[in-house]
Amino acid sequence: MQRIIATFHPQTWVERKRVDVEPLGEGSFDVTDFLRELGEVAARKIRDYDDSSDDLASLPSAPEWIRSWPGPFFVTVEQSIDEYFKFVNVTWDWA
Repeated sequence: MQRIIATFHPQTWVERKRVDVEPLGEGSFDVTDFLRELGEVAARKIRDYDDSSDDLASLPSAPEWIRSWPGPFFVTVEQSIDEYFKFVNVTWDWA
């Protein structure tokens, strides 16, 4: 079954610049149920590197280390959303 997977990218501040750091654990998490409830139109408005995707890091499906990350970060999910809804909206013709 097709799923929507968000990826958390942790960062830290170095000389007033955001710098990518190694994740403390698994950085990908399933957001399918949340976005399916949200609906396709609203889900497709979510953008990578934006508050709309960053908010996904606080979902219960995110690992604890992600939900409690103290530093800067960004979340990518846009491509996974697009692939999910393309798959769901396909009309299957088995005849």
